[in-house]
Amino acid sequence: MVAQDAWRELCRFEDLGLARAVATSIAAMEFDVRMSARGPVTDDDAHPGRPPYVIQVEHGVWDELADVLDEIVEEQQEFDRLLAERHTAGHHVRIVTVITLAGAADVLVLLGLIDW
Repeated sequence: MVAQDAWRELCRFEDLGLARAVATSIAAMEFDVRMSARGPVTDDDAHPGRPPYVIQVEHGVWDELADVLDEIVEEQQEFDRLLAERHTAGHHVRIVTVITLAGAADVLVLLGLIDW
């Protein structure tokens, strides 16, 4: 276990999702990391308080992570942007599919009425 004074603030975020993603990326690099909220804690246990969300790392690795922090944040923002674009594109495909199927069903109904 790391002593309380061995932790050092690496960065702060207003966006909880970005803060969690950065903390996860740092943990994936096999560094000890923790995240806390500096704002008031709410009754909802799933929401860790209010911004700013502070990412802390061990004092001894702070320099190493500070050098690559911008790159970690940029890569996460790019990943989030691509994920949002993929979701939007998938949504458009579903809409076009529904409209096409509805149109085809209308044509079949009309053809059935003509033959009747």
